[in-house]
Amino acid sequence: TINSVGAPGTISARTTTSDHPQSANGFPLDYTRKVNRYWTIENDGVDVSTSNRAQVDFNWDASDLGATVYSFNIPTLKVAKYNGTSWSLATTSSPTSTSITASNISSFSDFAIAIPTGAPVLPVSLTSFSGYKDGFRNQLRWVTTSEVNNSGFEVQRSADGVNYQSIGFVNSLAIGGNSQTQLKYNFTDANPNGLKQYYRLKQMDIDGRSTLSNILLIQGDKPTAFEIASVYPNPSRGQVTVLLNAPENKAVTIRLIDLAGRVLQTRQVNVLAGNNSIPFDISNLAKGQYLISVGEKSVKIVKE
Repeated sequence: TINSVGAPGTISARTTTSDHPQSANGFPLDYTRKVNRYWTIENDGVDVSTSNRAQVDFNWDASDLGATVYSFNIPTLKVAKYNGTSWSLATTSSPTSTSITASNISSFSDFAIAIPTGAPVLPVSLTSFSGYKDGFRNQLRWVTTSEVNNSGFEVQRSADGVNYQSIGFVNSLAIGGNSQTQLKYNFTDANPNGLKQYYRLKQMDIDGRSTLSNILLIQGDKPTAFEIASVYPNPSRGQVTVLLNAPENKAVTIRLIDLAGRVLQTRQVNVLAGNNSIPFDISNLAKGQYLISVGEKSVKIVKE
């Protein structure tokens, strides 16, 4: 699907279920971990210059995902554009298993979709991390949709968001540490100290390797309205974490908007009542100021 406010004209598109013939010519993504097709879009008279840039929604069948694109790699998929001589990365939304949106398209040609070169094959897909104050305790919850060789999660707490200590360990619910289904976890911090507490998870592989999650902040009572508590790090060069307060379980849409009011990325997430920690990738944005918005409330961020 192609959306453009440019001058009237004709845009044609076709898709080919094979590797792109120029995939070895400076392709900026890992073409061994890709969507098994590419798209050719041709333009006849539609103005997609600087002020009229287009948005392209790419869709495919789940069976088109390469065998090495595990479900926990899907959030890292990117769109690459070939101009006839070289490749470049497009600004994209958060992908699903069957779709991704590229924005700010100023010309049409060939497009391919794959995982960034060198991106790690993450052992666990952590789709949500949330918590809330429950009297004198803090309740933590998180959800995974895929696990590979996962031993479990070390829960870490900090009073300043810098120095962390382990306060417990939760074993993986996956049989043998491997799962391709949704698993839900809970942990109770019975002795939180101070007015606010930062939490993170240290996911431990069976072979001893580990990966840290994004950070969750719990402060005060359960929220009474949907709002962004903060975004960090800000400024950022790559990924930011959106701390979102929610009074109830609900699917919400997070939008990334430029200062001209154009929506560059959208992401729908299922938040839980309490404080939620949501990662957001801005690595493909140009340097400058942007807004991250939920409903009518927004927070300004800076891409370095």
